[in-house]
Amino acid sequence: MSGSDCPKLAFKILIEESNEDGAPAARLFENAETILSAGDPETAQAHLKTIDAWVQDGGWAAGLFAYSLGAALEPRLTPLLASGGDRTPLMTVGLFGPPTWLDGPARAAFLG
Repeated sequence: MSGSDCPKLAFKILIEESNEDGAPAARLFENAETILSAGDPETAQAHLKTIDAWVQDGGWAAGLFAYSLGAALEPRLTPLLASGGDRTPLMTVGLFGPPTWLDGPARAAFLG
């Protein structure tokens, strides 16, 4: 899968944090420029390079990396990956501009 295969609709990432006082807060990533998804080691490697370049240029990346991505990136372990039946992506990551900081009421409103 490539970024063009992934719908951008409602792709939002909320990362829970706390503010300087220790109160709950969050960073909200929305409106991804593109979404990268990889189901095989070669695509994952290419997407990691894309993510690195995006972040080096001042962008932000947020998403999910499957535990099996580690095996996919180590050639000696790649044969251990599930073959055929497991359709779980190795990674799905959005490339974003800066996140929105949600503090106090804004965070509560988002979480509804």
